[in-house]
Amino acid sequence: MKINLSTSFPFKIENKSETLSKIYQFLEKAQENDCDIICFPELSFCEEWLPKIKDKYSNMIIIAGSYYNDTNNNVCHILFGSDSISTQLKITPAEPEEEKTIPGDCINIYESKFGTFTVLICRDFTTIEPYLRNKVDIIFVPSYNKDTKRFDSIADNHVCDCRSYTIISNCSEFGGTAIFGTIHRDRQNYLVEEGFKEFNDYERKLCEIKNGKVGMIIADFNLVYKSIQTPTVSNPAYDIKPVQIIGRMIDI
Repeated sequence: MKINLSTSFPFKIENKSETLSKIYQFLEKAQENDCDIICFPELSFCEEWLPKIKDKYSNMIIIAGSYYNDTNNNVCHILFGSDSISTQLKITPAEPEEEKTIPGDCINIYESKFGTFTVLICRDFTTIEPYLRNKVDIIFVPSYNKDTKRFDSIADNHVCDCRSYTIISNCSEFGGTAIFGTIHRDRQNYLVEEGFKEFNDYERKLCEIKNGKVGMIIADFNLVYKSIQTPTVSNPAYDIKPVQIIGRMIDI
């Protein structure tokens, strides 16, 4: 998403109506494609939007970006349909937030029918990811981050070291929105040919959105078989793929 923020702390969305309209566009696309979970970037939401969105899209889990609340917490709400809502506070402040925000002190792990997952807001990914290895199916990373290569490296190593997936949702100014999982190496060329990733990019980066582009990635993750079967089956018809469907929509 494109997010225009104020230049002084606490950073607030300046183009509220445009941003909310885009959020609804993404939610409609997700609903059309029968998505179970959708993740928005850091600082892409306002608190007053949450009740209506929660009730209107009760068939999805919505990781609602984040915003600064009245006590200067950087807070992400996870909407579990119309009846339930959870809150994750950012624990590791970025430089502009230091000494100005009140950080959280715990990470929530969520059990859902769509897998076990956690939400690490931006820099929390760099500090807390090692403690979550082999503890969750999916790590969601709402971020507002310039250093996308650093996050790519951490995500690639995480998927390599444990059976898990990583989803990074960043603002369009910096790019870096990407999904990470394991696929057969012979499918890497297919991802490059489709324009989902660059040649010789991180092996476990399966699809990304470049800076300056507004769009979304949709993928179907296998929560039982998150890595390649060993030994590889001889009959391709019985080959169970960890990531079976990848789609990308740009300029929506």
